[in-house]
Amino acid sequence: MPILIAGNPVNFGKPTKLTTVEALAAGLYIVGFEEQAEEMLSIFKWGHTFLELNDKRLECYAKSKDSGGVVEAQKHFMEDFMIRQEPQPSQDGKETDEA
Repeated sequence: MPILIAGNPVNFGKPTKLTTVEALAAGLYIVGFEEQAEEMLSIFKWGHTFLELNDKRLECYAKSKDSGGVVEAQKHFMEDFMIRQEPQPSQDGKETDEA
């Protein structure tokens, strides 16, 4: 399973900490069964959140022609994530932890 962000209330926002239904829905979405993925997640109040958090990732993974494309997409997403996690300089030139 490629890297995705949990939308469930227990592990919300944590990469790779998916529920079974999130993982199944992601697999369905990636192989072209978007409607079935949405239907499966609709049972849960938070189901739409998983899709919203991972919209770009799921689309990118689905467009990948092979596993190499998925790996490259993951690498891009992780680099972007790491850049956003780096401390940002404040207006006075000192680093802050705000992303």
